Amino acid sequence: MASSARSICPSTASEEAAFIGIKLAPHNCRWAFQSKGGTSVEMSSPSPREEHVSRLMQILDAHWVFTLATRDPADTNAPPHCAPLFYAVQAATENGAPALLFTSSPESVHSRHIGGGPREVGGAIYLETETVGELRGAQLRGVVHELASDSEAETAARARYLERHPVAEGVLAEGRHRLYRFVLTWAKLTDNRLGFGKHPVVDFSG
Repeated sequence: MASSARSICPSTASEEAAFIGIKLAPHNCRWAFQSKGGTSVEMSSPSPREEHVSRLMQILDAHWVFTLATRDPADTNAPPHCAPLFYAVQAATENGAPALLFTSSPESVHSRHIGGGPREVGGAIYLETETVGELRGAQLRGVVHELASDSEAETAARARYLERHPVAEGVLAEGRHRLYRFVLTWAKLTDNRLGFGKHPVVDFSG
């Protein structure tokens, strides 16, 4: 639907624009929209946190492999272990944070570190590019646990994971791999399109 919009920010009160759909305004600005039918709606611009969460979700949705970092909880002197894993995003969890679903053999090193969970872990996702100005990704922290077989949560997670990675249906059906959920508690973003060295942080632990 075509609509017109007028910025009512203090610095741009005299500027007007017409466009299709909804335009995100700078922080602390509000936009007044008027549809073809004449209905006016005033909307506040997203907060910085909302913008950061939106950018994080864009990064998570754009990729399908992340690196999981674990340590052996039984040996504080053991070195950290990293593993690249296919994942699918589960956007809403108990605390409103996104989660990454992944499958793994219970015999793998990282699965043995996790056990049944919950276990605190780290992770990372990055767009690999030689163009510095386009580099974006996220450093991640959170809690991971194995999803109980045939539970309601496991059934929903399995459907979501197989929607993204149908090739995994065989190993899950045979029981060779199990499903895990990595619920994010913290993320530090890299998006050089915002400017070099800017790293917004999103905290989901509160």
